[in-house]
Amino acid sequence: MKKNYWLPGCIVSLGVALIGTSPRLVKLDVIPWDKVAITVLYNFLFSMCCWISHIYMLRNMKDVTGKAARFWLMLLAVSVMGIFQLPYDWAFSQFTDNILLYQELTIRQKQELLLVRGFEFSALIFLIVNYLRMILLRQRQAEEIAQLKETRLEASLSSLKEQLSPHFLFNTLNTLHSLTQEEAARSFIDALANVYRYVLQYKNINLATLRQELELVENYLYILKTRLEDAFVVDIQIAPALLNTQIPPLTLQLLIENAVKHNVASVSRPLTIQITNEGNDWIVISNNFQLKSTVGATTGNGLSNIMQRYRLLCEMDIVIEKTPAAFTVKLPVIR
Repeated sequence: MKKNYWLPGCIVSLGVALIGTSPRLVKLDVIPWDKVAITVLYNFLFSMCCWISHIYMLRNMKDVTGKAARFWLMLLAVSVMGIFQLPYDWAFSQFTDNILLYQELTIRQKQELLLVRGFEFSALIFLIVNYLRMILLRQRQAEEIAQLKETRLEASLSSLKEQLSPHFLFNTLNTLHSLTQEEAARSFIDALANVYRYVLQYKNINLATLRQELELVENYLYILKTRLEDAFVVDIQIAPALLNTQIPPLTLQLLIENAVKHNVASVSRPLTIQITNEGNDWIVISNNFQLKSTVGATTGNGLSNIMQRYRLLCEMDIVIEKTPAAFTVKLPVIR
């Protein structure tokens, strides 16, 4: 149980214990404070047991779907702790029976009263725990919404700052293409223009098909191969059935860019990148791990960006595997 639940648990349990003890005190002419203290302790410990049990149950019920299923689980949790009052009373009586409750009752009457009080305490504490939990969840949701608004505002400002540069460069590339006669240069300009066209088209779109992403990768790889030549090898083996599934746009390009940025790529030590599928649920991007000795400190913003987009879009996580020989990222496909 998290530390921030202990204090409210103690306060609530003490309050319930005092409420559960006070009706008995009204009937007494002389109050035996030693028995009162033991009775309050008796009620307090049982209330804390209910608190801990209900906290644990509500935490593990978040994956349960359906109102009926949730209702029956909540009823079961309340009932279990209500019945728990019987063995709890027996265990407490092994230390002392000097409490104000259940005096002058037969065994049957005491057991019936124990069950009634157990259910009352359990239900009351469950309602309090659930109410406090709902308040906490709403606070967290409000904080997440505020953070998301701030992130979107920063992204909008950044987009406005960068809006001129991509359009200007794209138009300049078209002009340069018309002025260039060499076929290799024209192909390079076409590939670069296609990359920028894709960036402009998908920068405000959340998802792209795997087919579209691979078309972008082909143009991006042409640019890299022009610069790195035989120092750079890419093998793409994707099942055709997955081409219409989706991933966040520019994800593959970003992972390839990271691999080139951080690893040695030379004719004697070529950088090899493999893009494959693992079953029908994962796209696997792997490269041989030969880290540059001169690369600066990495911020990890690229992988962090991909992680955040997957969590926001589909509540899924990417998988990162690192060994001395290879660095691998697994992307879940989105259907």
